[in-house]
Amino acid sequence: MSELKKTIGQGIALSERLIQIAEQGDWEVFQKLEPQRQALVKQLDVSTVDPDEVTQVREGLAQLISLNEQLEQLCQSQRTELLQQLQLLKKSDKARKAYQE
Repeated sequence: MSELKKTIGQGIALSERLIQIAEQGDWEVFQKLEPQRQALVKQLDVSTVDPDEVTQVREGLAQLISLNEQLEQLCQSQRTELLQQLQLLKKSDKARKAYQE
């Protein structure tokens, strides 16, 4: 197995794990593992693809892209939820301050 295919496989496995972690809402673990995934993605150098592996590499990259899109959606949902919670906290804080006056 070429180094490129190995790196793609590791990226896929880590992306799948991160999706599970995000779905479970364990964002602390997610934050610890995400830099590893980013480092793997940065290592991908498709300029050295063996002509015999082009199809497999293309399929692996397509899967990695799909997983990345899922991760982006999960992160965006979490961001939206956190913003809503922040707005509620601000409203509660304003109400508490108004009540104390």
